[in-house]
Amino acid sequence: MPFYNYICTRKQSFTMHIHPLLNSGKLGNRLGICGKPFPRTLFITLLLSCVVSTHAQRIAVISDIHLLAPELQQASLSAERLITSEAKMVHKSDAIMAYTTDTLLRLHPDLVLISGDLTYNGERASHQRLCQHLSRLHQAGIAVCVVPGNHDICNPYARKYLTTRAEDTDTVSTDDFASLYADFGYAGTTAAAHFMRDTLSLSYSITPLPGLTVLGIDSNRYTENLLMRRGDERNENLTAGRIRPETLAWLCDRATEARAAGCKVIALMHHHLVEHFDGESTLLPRYIIPEAETAVASLATAGVRVIFTGHLHITDAVTSLPASSGNPSCTITDVSTGSLTTYPFPLRLGTINPEGELTLETCFLHPSDSLVEAGRQQLEHGINTIANMMADRIWERFGKRMTEALSLLALFGGEDTALPTSSRQLAELIVSRMRPTLLRCMLTVTQGNEPETDPTLLTDLRQDITRLLASFLPASAEDTAQEIVTNLWPRIEPVALSIFRDINHVGLDTESRTDDHSPVISL
Repeated sequence: MPFYNYICTRKQSFTMHIHPLLNSGKLGNRLGICGKPFPRTLFITLLLSCVVSTHAQRIAVISDIHLLAPELQQASLSAERLITSEAKMVHKSDAIMAYTTDTLLRLHPDLVLISGDLTYNGERASHQRLCQHLSRLHQAGIAVCVVPGNHDICNPYARKYLTTRAEDTDTVSTDDFASLYADFGYAGTTAAAHFMRDTLSLSYSITPLPGLTVLGIDSNRYTENLLMRRGDERNENLTAGRIRPETLAWLCDRATEARAAGCKVIALMHHHLVEHFDGESTLLPRYIIPEAETAVASLATAGVRVIFTGHLHITDAVTSLPASSGNPSCTITDVSTGSLTTYPFPLRLGTINPEGELTLETCFLHPSDSLVEAGRQQLEHGINTIANMMADRIWERFGKRMTEALSLLALFGGEDTALPTSSRQLAELIVSRMRPTLLRCMLTVTQGNEPETDPTLLTDLRQDITRLLASFLPASAEDTAQEIVTNLWPRIEPVALSIFRDINHVGLDTESRTDDHSPVISL
């Protein structure tokens, strides 16, 4: 019996012997991982792949590091404003990345993938600092592949926070980026790497491990950014993404060639390729590329089965519908990883077995008790952002009608109402009256596997919306809020179910759910 098969047949007995250690969480603590006991299946997979490294390939995935170099920040008023305005732990980003690098060196995967937003706002010094961390992995024999995010190149908001006011600092160009990350996806310095670079973007194809090709997809629009420092009328950093048709064709050709050569193909991109909740392309169009269905069909037909993304800072996985080829297995699983510098500090680990099956597990880093607690508190700063998004959408669709209807109600009721007069005022009311529930919303979507994370969230959210609406009405019309929400809920519920019950294609024959933490994907 081959040694690999023998080890696999002993898995059950082996698991029984290490069961107490795994469930105690001691192993996870030694590896600096928290949030749940270190997964038994992942530990066994890692151990087996270490024993028979020629039979398995191990990968790690992180995203949205948003690193701000230490020399660009110090105790100052501008740095304090930075801290209090962000859900991200930007002021601790370098320490978190150093800790992550140490953890990866202990785990020693074969390949590390990083899906964009490498820096806070594209500061040259931050890119240089990140490359120092990545060089430690490179020197240890760990391959690293990165792609840029919308924050990383030609960013007008590249600044340093050293005095009362934030001041401009150098950003990087596309050529700078490719040069800085030459060892991390952009060089192809060996013949075995089979490196190719798209002429229209920073997209590339590389084979960092035997039989495994990575498509690094540049989905950003940094060429359209405006920078006053170079003479433009204003500063503007575009966060939306796209894949040019020519680049998409180029990527599909590379995937087809890799498949013909017997390679498995995985992709890496900053923006989403598949909707992570129903209506994402309408509600949050900046987070998913336009004409995504066309790109999915093309890439899936060319042989791509998984793509690692970021951008929205959620820990989520979703599988596309079968491509138009009619082959039911011709799908792509979009695995979005949350921000490394935002609580709960996610890290994905995976193993590709000899049969081409990718098994992923999601862990949460634990640099220290104080940092984890500070990160959770820092997450609350993002509540204002969520409230503003909610208020803008509500006001856009219902503001005028709501004001007219409730004003008439107040007139006939003879009582004053507490109606908001703008989306900004509505956002303030949402925060003041729904803060605990909004924090639960943020915690749930950042951690993933929503039904298990907070099973009562959807019910409580509906109750909070009803109470918020009731606060606008005269006391004599307190039953009206419940009636309004009841009438509106059929329109709200499908999206709410998709987000907070982790369901895609709600109510359709194609309704499905992909495990956010432990998906198994056939490559």
